Amino acid sequence: MITIIARIQVRPEQADEAMPIFEKLVQASRLEPGCVQYDLHRGKDNNGLFFFYERWKEDALDTHNGSAHLAAFRETIGPMLLAPVEVHRLDAPEFTIVQN
Repeated sequence: MITIIARIQVRPEQADEAMPIFEKLVQASRLEPGCVQYDLHRGKDNNGLFFFYERWKEDALDTHNGSAHLAAFRETIGPMLLAPVEVHRLDAPEFTIVQN
């Protein structure tokens, strides 16, 4: 299992405009085989700060990274960015993973 935390900072004046773009990515990504979890969080104190929390089966992340919907997201959100996107790839120790 791979966990991804991505930090995205958009211009505050474009934060509401970015929401449908984020929503489209979340909906498409959740339909991908191997996607275990794909959630978006918005900063409470910073309107333009967003975090993706993603969990993927090992072999699914490469497919996601090459997907058309992720490429379209990057192209559309790019001009709205205030800072480069930060992506952190994490491995969770087995004893910390909750099985549903």
